Amino acid sequence: MDSNNELTYKQSVSKRHKAMGIGLGILSCLGGAFFLYITLGVSRASHWSIGLIPLYPALLFLLLGVGMFRNKQVSYTSVKRITKEGFYHYFLVPEQEKETEQLILYKKMTALYLGRVVEMVMRQDRLTKFFAHPLLVFRWEEDGVSHYRGVVLKQKEWPTALRHLPAGLPVYSTPYDLTQYPDDTLGDPLADAEYYRDSGERFPYPYELGYVKQKELPKYIPDEVAEKKKRCTRLREMMAGRLLGGWLVLNFLLAVLWMPSWKVVDELFVGPWPVVLIILTMILVGAVYARLPLGWRNMLLVGRHMLFVIAVYGGGGYLGYLLFSETPRHLDAVVNHSLLSFWSIPAAFLLSKFLYLLGVLMYAALLHSGFFKGKTKPRRNIDME
Repeated sequence: MDSNNELTYKQSVSKRHKAMGIGLGILSCLGGAFFLYITLGVSRASHWSIGLIPLYPALLFLLLGVGMFRNKQVSYTSVKRITKEGFYHYFLVPEQEKETEQLILYKKMTALYLGRVVEMVMRQDRLTKFFAHPLLVFRWEEDGVSHYRGVVLKQKEWPTALRHLPAGLPVYSTPYDLTQYPDDTLGDPLADAEYYRDSGERFPYPYELGYVKQKELPKYIPDEVAEKKKRCTRLREMMAGRLLGGWLVLNFLLAVLWMPSWKVVDELFVGPWPVVLIILTMILVGAVYARLPLGWRNMLLVGRHMLFVIAVYGGGGYLGYLLFSETPRHLDAVVNHSLLSFWSIPAAFLLSKFLYLLGVLMYAALLHSGFFKGKTKPRRNIDME
């Protein structure tokens, strides 16, 4: 805020942000290379199937690192200012030699909108929290087309912004979280905004600001997008169910026809293939579990898969014992292999959640540092026009 009480906001992607992104990309690739080294070492020392365990985090780190290098940020400087005359916006992209400067007078504006953007606050001593900031959006018409410009305020700056706003403009409010909407896409989430009051007098902000619960910030999802998302979710669940079901049927046949030929030592199957089957099963169910939230419904799903697995190996192994083997040690090995497979399912669930959480935390750290949007404070995406 300057001396004449104008509200000025500046944001940019600097060389420091680019260097930070490159550094984190290098660290991610080094982490992936480290896990690949472990994979190769374990595979050579024992068997390649054991090396599949550290292969998953290796791929996670490598994909994240490659994604950082492919994310080609463009240096820019954006200045937004609320004055007594109107809303000023300056935008500069040096690499593209693009520079725009615009002053939107209040007399040209047709409406004001109030919303919220959210900053994710990461703390060492507690869980991540969400901090809501006020978002003031200006609308005006040009050649019959509505245009929008938004500016994120600090909570204490709202009274100052009110003093600059002209009287007589309709003010609308929306409960949606507008953090991810650039100016040129604000028309969609603001289409259903409700009339709040006219400007020209002091009034409280219509929504809670500061620390809020994430569930109190609804996301705007167009009907067609929501329907497409539901279809994709149903298709993904159906494909995952069929893939896992087919894998279990295959394992049942292997337990009946192939397991009786496995070597048994100390009431355990020895050799690579028992381990390979367990690891592949863990990978399949882990891929299903990775994006599932922690809830009773999903805990029941894990329990159901545990019962399926022990039924497949126990039932198939016992049937194979009756048909093709009469060695008591084989039956003992079937029981032990079934129990190992049984407990591998919750282990796969916990491992998948840990790796998924690790990826989310790495992404959140990058987002919080301003890598993806070039920001150190909460700002919406900048339109490149």
